[in-house]
Amino acid sequence: MMNQTNQKQEQVIINTRPYPPLFFLSIRPVLGIIAVIALCVLAPITHIQVFFLVSLLPLLYVIVWVICRWIRWITIRLTITDRVVIYRWYNWQLTRKQREFPLDRITSVDTSQNLFERILGAGDLVLKTPTEEEAIADVPHVDKVRDKLIELMRYSAF
Repeated sequence: MMNQTNQKQEQVIINTRPYPPLFFLSIRPVLGIIAVIALCVLAPITHIQVFFLVSLLPLLYVIVWVICRWIRWITIRLTITDRVVIYRWYNWQLTRKQREFPLDRITSVDTSQNLFERILGAGDLVLKTPTEEEAIADVPHVDKVRDKLIELMRYSAF
């Protein structure tokens, strides 16, 4: 029987996914919807019914894009414990990827936000170690996450 009084249990501090408004905002589905509307408006004006059929292509594209983005969104996970930062995701071949950054190996925690991200309170979190760098996009409350990571890094040094 192991003596567990000396071993501290690892605690999850933050467990999050990408910020949904940033992850799902893109010009592609907007252009697809504009194309559908334009083709549906042109069909009665020109009396060419093929416009209704052609409008199904951009509509199908928008539907497939939203489904693929949703699947990608639910497979991305950022978990921060009191010992390690874990970034999990699946690529398009549905291969599971995972990067782990022990807190005592992280040398720098940076954030990057454009104007729109600042308004929403989200942004990119950049973790640097002596050998690598990882940018994690669309982190909600990125400033709070950065501050918490820096605090955890200070405590892990002791």
